[in-house]
Amino acid sequence: MKQYEYKIADIRASMGFDEKKKVREAEEQWNALGRAGWQFCAQVNGGLVFMREIQDES
Repeated sequence: MKQYEYKIADIRASMGFDEKKKVREAEEQWNALGRAGWQFCAQVNGGLVFMREIQDES
């Protein structure tokens, strides 16, 4: 049976009016999580919930 672990991430963009920069920074943070195996699954109270399958160590 597959098992999963979860992470609640508080991803915030920098302050300012440059919307393209804010989007680019958010994408960089999301892509870093994706490279680490995390997949977005929900948004809860302003936090983003990511999940990834726990790999069997045996």
